[in-house]
Amino acid sequence: MFTFDGLIKHDVQTGREEVLMFGEGVFGSETVVARKPAVGDEDDAWLITFTSDVPNDKSHCVVYDAKAFNDEPIARIELPERISSGTHACWAAA
Repeated sequence: MFTFDGLIKHDVQTGREEVLMFGEGVFGSETVVARKPAVGDEDDAWLITFTSDVPNDKSHCVVYDAKAFNDEPIARIELPERISSGTHACWAAA
């Protein structure tokens, strides 16, 4: 079984990496990068992913600030049903 249990932010110029783990038994889906309206740096964006919390039979839509990658999510929305990990997504600006 192929599972995503976290995210890695990799700087291709410096090689520096930041790792964010979702937690025991929590797996993510494809993460989407949604640029903020007032774009400055390349990481002026939100990272949006769906997570499946298998032990608790729950799923969430989770939003992280790309600049504050290791902080708590800025939003965690519980979905009415658990979805499978690996769900695909895309972002389209309004």
